[in-house]
Amino acid sequence: MLMKVAILFHNSLISMCNMKGENININHIGPVELRLGPIGPLFCLFTMVVVNMGFWTMKTSFFLLTISSTCWSLSFHNRYPLRAPGEQEPPPPPPRLTATVQPRVINASLDHTYEDVVNALTEFIYVFSVANMSSDSALRVSVSSDDATLDLPLLFAVRQQRGILSWPVPLSLKRGNQQHLYMEVSKTICPVQDYVHAEAADAATTENLYLEVATASARDVGFSLVLRQERVSMGLENSTEFQVTPSAPRLARFTFPPGVSTALVRATSPDDICATVSIQNVSCPIFDTQRDVVYGNQYQTMTLKAGITVRRENFPNGMFIVLVVHGDDTQCSRSYQHIGADRRKTVQLLVQEKISPVDYLTATVGALCFCGLFYLLSIVLSVVHFVRQRRQRQQLPDDTPPPVANYGAISAGSSSTIIGSDAVPGDTGARLRDTLSGAGPASTPSSGSGRQGSLQRADSDSSLSETEVDMLPETDQDKNLFRTKTFLFVSDLARKNPRVLAKKSQLYIYNLITIAVFYAVPVVQLVITYQKVLNVTGDQDICYYNFLCAHPLGVLSDFNHVYSNVGYVLLGLLFIGLVKRRDLMHQEHVRANDRYEQYYGIPRHFGLFYAMGAALMMEGILSACYHVCPSYSNFQFDTAFMYVIAVLCMLKIYQTRHPDINASAYVTFLVLSFVVFVGVIGVLEGTVYFWFGFIALHMGACLVLGAQIYYMGRWSIDSGVFLRIYHSIRADLATSPTHCFRPAYPDRMALLVMAGLVNIGLAVFGGITVPKDFASYLVTIFITNLLLYTTFYIIMKLRSGEQVLLQPFLYIVLSCISWGAALYFFLQKSTTWQLSPAQSRTKNRDCEILSFYDDHDIWHFLSASSMFFGFMILLTLDDDLVFTRRDKIPVF
Repeated sequence: MLMKVAILFHNSLISMCNMKGENININHIGPVELRLGPIGPLFCLFTMVVVNMGFWTMKTSFFLLTISSTCWSLSFHNRYPLRAPGEQEPPPPPPRLTATVQPRVINASLDHTYEDVVNALTEFIYVFSVANMSSDSALRVSVSSDDATLDLPLLFAVRQQRGILSWPVPLSLKRGNQQHLYMEVSKTICPVQDYVHAEAADAATTENLYLEVATASARDVGFSLVLRQERVSMGLENSTEFQVTPSAPRLARFTFPPGVSTALVRATSPDDICATVSIQNVSCPIFDTQRDVVYGNQYQTMTLKAGITVRRENFPNGMFIVLVVHGDDTQCSRSYQHIGADRRKTVQLLVQEKISPVDYLTATVGALCFCGLFYLLSIVLSVVHFVRQRRQRQQLPDDTPPPVANYGAISAGSSSTIIGSDAVPGDTGARLRDTLSGAGPASTPSSGSGRQGSLQRADSDSSLSETEVDMLPETDQDKNLFRTKTFLFVSDLARKNPRVLAKKSQLYIYNLITIAVFYAVPVVQLVITYQKVLNVTGDQDICYYNFLCAHPLGVLSDFNHVYSNVGYVLLGLLFIGLVKRRDLMHQEHVRANDRYEQYYGIPRHFGLFYAMGAALMMEGILSACYHVCPSYSNFQFDTAFMYVIAVLCMLKIYQTRHPDINASAYVTFLVLSFVVFVGVIGVLEGTVYFWFGFIALHMGACLVLGAQIYYMGRWSIDSGVFLRIYHSIRADLATSPTHCFRPAYPDRMALLVMAGLVNIGLAVFGGITVPKDFASYLVTIFITNLLLYTTFYIIMKLRSGEQVLLQPFLYIVLSCISWGAALYFFLQKSTTWQLSPAQSRTKNRDCEILSFYDDHDIWHFLSASSMFFGFMILLTLDDDLVFTRRDKIPVF
């Protein structure tokens, strides 16, 4: 049996001798390579010779010897998995270090610079014994190396009684798309007594601090280090200057003195290198790297200025002020980067006491007193107006005949064709001009009794429908006969039932209140969320405050800018009260003389006035919401109701002498909703394509509105508009070649030409400059057109021989002064969301009035006053016509 085994092994050895190191698979071992040692083949040959010669007596010895030598010479090496053809072998693993790391312990002292070399076999441990260090001081370590590399850096670790701090050298920070290496690093070591779980009884008078230096580099790496004790405490109103680099953050400590509840931390710098100012509780660890500085309680980026308001209640044990310079300027700038390698920034820190609770009370009461002056002035002027109108009403005759409806009949000789209507306008000629001047033949009453009967006031408005608009005899139902005359009077355009018009006018205030509620509720919810996010995260880059004049109160970080909008609310409420008083006086006049409402003065429809007052209040509420956390994403809250105010004012001016053809409330607010939508798109996506579309829309709207105003609502856009234009031009050319260039309504044409030129200028300006603040640009368009229309109305009023009484004249003067001052303070920008938060803070300004209100707060008060004065101009401008017959009040 043993011989059979030997023969089998003999045959296998023969086959092994023919192998030259081929790969074979062995179960549970994986792919291996079978290799024969140098002595294996010799034993194989020797064994075959012995067996074949028949030396059976020694076969057992040879057999065993062959097996042992073969097993000794065979080596099975575990190999990597089978590779594809042509694939290279992986590099061999690094050699293992058999020597142990030898630590070197050095008793070190402060303010001494240590220089040495370290490698993978050496580790340095510097032991510093620090005794009796006050809470005003801290240890700062500075290390450097010229030999360390990013792959094999030097590793520094500071071990304390309750914590450890470590960092590598070189320190790698991102700069653009590259990594910049800093070979010098400085760190402020957190005092051991400031760790979270430290207690006063545990704080020893002497602390051993261990600074360890190690590396994985096999070659010697040189380094130097020094540990110093420096003063970090700051006092109130004491300025301290720091030199900060990305690898050398700085720290200061501040403790609130007795009696100080709120303080302002100001940071200023002569250069605009990007940095972060962080306010942290006095506890360890200190977050002083670009990555973890955002874990502080409050922080903000800065270039030239920064300001953080802190309260004692949030930092009862004091606070750390940490300065960290960024590796690049990405977080501070949207347009530029510093290219130079040296990012050393000089920063001056100053902690100032904020105002006291008594100053808060003084400032808030002062704002109420400012608004109270308007209430007092309004009461005085209202008493004067009441006495004056009471005297005029006593002189009103009781049997005044109704104004005629057929004066200024249309002449058939005119060749003008009205675009948008089949009616042919006539020229009233000299007789209408005589009527305008009060001369000419006396007018004959026409069916006055019938019309008077149809206008009798009912006991209740419920008997009227909103569609009930024309209550005229059949002969007077064609409105085009009255609207195509060259010279129009208010009686021509006040032919609808006054009660129906009054009800339609009230729809403005109802629609506005509905829209205001649905618009304001989500706005309030959103800004409250913004404020909570700011309070929880401490990220003060979320909101664009004027941090140098931001006074917190409760959960609000910037109470003064929210509160300064109280002027809009109080003055809007005052205006509504004044409108209500006039409404009651009007009703008293109607009860005293039922002909007053039908034939005298400008038709009194107070719904638009109520809507204007409510819009002013809503402007204040939404502006306050915006200033809870002003930013790029919610700026439309501050401007939405400015569009509403401008449109309502223009509608009121137009309604004054065109009561029958004013726009309905539904159409008005539908257009305003589209304006707000365009404003939001312009803020979010102000691309070149948007500007092309907006300018085309702007010019088209001016053309359509101009045609509507010029033709008194008889111009319509349909499929036949171009045919009517063609017939009109053809008829005018048939009359006279110059007839096309002679407007039928010169006054209206003058207004429209002037407004058209101004709007073209605004469109060209917007197309060239492409302002980032599209919302303000849109407000400018509306306000400019409102001022143009108001100026035109006043000029035409004076040109028609009417008077501007003392009260409206006083409001005009006050409005001009107030608007001029308001625009001055508005242009003194203290913030702008068009820039980054850090760049916006460069515009921050100190408070101007009562150490509480800044330039923008003053703008709030003055703009609220200006709008109130403007509203009062519209309310009182036609007081001279209260008891003037409507057939003597011209339309323009």
